[in-house]
Amino acid sequence: MITTTDGSTHYGLPSRPSVEIDISTPDNPRSDDPEVIAPVPPGRPGAAQAVANADGSVTVSWSAPTEGTVTSYVILATRDDQPRRAITGRLGPNPTSSTIDSSELIPGASYTFQVGPLNVHTHGP
Repeated sequence: MITTTDGSTHYGLPSRPSVEIDISTPDNPRSDDPEVIAPVPPGRPGAAQAVANADGSVTVSWSAPTEGTVTSYVILATRDDQPRRAITGRLGPNPTSSTIDSSELIPGASYTFQVGPLNVHTHGP
């Protein structure tokens, strides 16, 4: 039994408390939301070089970009006039070099290597 402030008596269970849900969107942010920082793409790696090794492998090295945050790298290779392709999986942010095994390369072919910096939001140049 529930007795209200006006003296009326009701039988049954009390109603459930109301629940207020505040949903904010990018177009309508809540005033107490933390500041949202736009993702910054990583900058271009510096001092990239590729060195052919005696065993037929190639070591690609670079310096970390000075802009943005890098969470991983990928090395891309273009052979002669073929389409560019990733020749490595994602590499960690350190160290800033990787050796491409000779089994990944065609003997006598000409390659151009590129280092692609990545982060969780975007990729670099």
